[in-house]
Amino acid sequence: MKKSELFHQLRQTTRIFEKGLSKRFDQSGISPSEWAIIWNIKNQGPMTQANLASALSIEPPAISNSLSKLEKKKLIKRKSGTDKRERMVFLTDKALSQYDQWEEVAENYRNSLVSSFSEDQLNELYKSLNLIYLTAEKQEDCQ
Repeated sequence: MKKSELFHQLRQTTRIFEKGLSKRFDQSGISPSEWAIIWNIKNQGPMTQANLASALSIEPPAISNSLSKLEKKKLIKRKSGTDKRERMVFLTDKALSQYDQWEEVAENYRNSLVSSFSEDQLNELYKSLNLIYLTAEKQEDCQ
């Protein structure tokens, strides 16, 4: 197998996963990228916009745009931090009350995609993807 084929498959897999998740979230009124933000804040706690952008590997203008949309939906709130230039991002009570429902939608979809995998196969896949991620991250840090 050519490495180009591997990375093409990885990209295509990510795209179809996002498309499928988007369909499942349609009725919830959020997108997969908004879900990623909400999930991160819920699991990591309130954080700055910059830290959120870094955690999700999203450019600052894109995270700002997504946060504005979530603010309009009353799912997040932003407050000035200790440094006036720093803005902390928090989930609202509305987001927290809907979180379990969104998590169930995402979990059901994830389970449907990997139902034929053994636990060992899932662990190996995770290790391989994580190694690619860590290598890419290291290369980004060096530039």
